[in-house]
Amino acid sequence: MRTFSYFLFLFIFIAFSSCSKKDDVVTDPDFTVLGITSVNINGKQFSVSNSLLNLDSSDNIALTGIQTTKSIKKTLIEYVVFTTSQEAFSVNVVCCYSDVSIIVNTKTSDSLTESVVQVTRNGFEEQLTYKFIQKSL
Repeated sequence: MRTFSYFLFLFIFIAFSSCSKKDDVVTDPDFTVLGITSVNINGKQFSVSNSLLNLDSSDNIALTGIQTTKSIKKTLIEYVVFTTSQEAFSVNVVCCYSDVSIIVNTKTSDSLTESVVQVTRNGFEEQLTYKFIQKSL
């Protein structure tokens, strides 16, 4: 009986010592900390709400996909932009905070241009990436 008591106490001790606080709780990303107010595409300004462009006033831009990884607070939002002109494709993201980093990478091929815009802010884990694909009609 005494041996059984020792094993029982040992089991209880191991059970309680292996339990710990759950420090790896995944919270939803909050992209409002990036302070994105608008996105300018080829000189036309689009307001931003919940990281998405307000496309009510445009027929030539379409949302094609959203991919979010909550564990690393990263989101990719893809758009396609249809144009008829031969002008250079331009994208500009406007933020209300001065410590926001905006990196734009643009690739051009025969009939399309792809611009990838990464938005991050010092001291925050959130990373928002916009991908704009311009297709000529």
